[in-house]
Amino acid sequence: MAGARSSLFLAAAALGPAPEGGIAFPWTVPIVRALDGLRFSAPVTFFVGENGSGKSTVLEALAIASDAVALGGHDLAEDPTLSGARVLAGRLVVSRRGRPRTRLFLRAEDVFGYTQRLARELRSLADASSALAGTRAERHIGAQPAPERGRNRAQREAATTHFRGR
Repeated sequence: MAGARSSLFLAAAALGPAPEGGIAFPWTVPIVRALDGLRFSAPVTFFVGENGSGKSTVLEALAIASDAVALGGHDLAEDPTLSGARVLAGRLVVSRRGRPRTRLFLRAEDVFGYTQRLARELRSLADASSALAGTRAERHIGAQPAPERGRNRAQREAATTHFRGR
């Protein structure tokens, strides 16, 4: 389609040389040892290989090098399971075609961690809100009360009624 904006934001990734003495993970991973670079020319890219071949490590490094936001239990910079991917990402040079509005990274195993993280953050916000209730600080920071439950229930019922009719 002429003039259409490409949905491909990552054009390529080039891997610089392993650091001197690179005999530890991730440099010992088969795909990393063989990788010079990747080119992305289609909206979907499949990584196929044996368990332990490095598919996840490369994908995680691409997410880190692309400044993606993790939807797991930890941020990419803090996730203890991604230390090797962060090392690899430090040697990746990514070429972009544009800037997407959002860059998200979610592994299947992170879904549970994400729900736990949301629950922690919601508890923290509720605790902070309770601590500020009735104080002058509450007025200054623009704290807002939680939405009325009745209004949310009415919205859900209206949506349910609308979609039942279809």
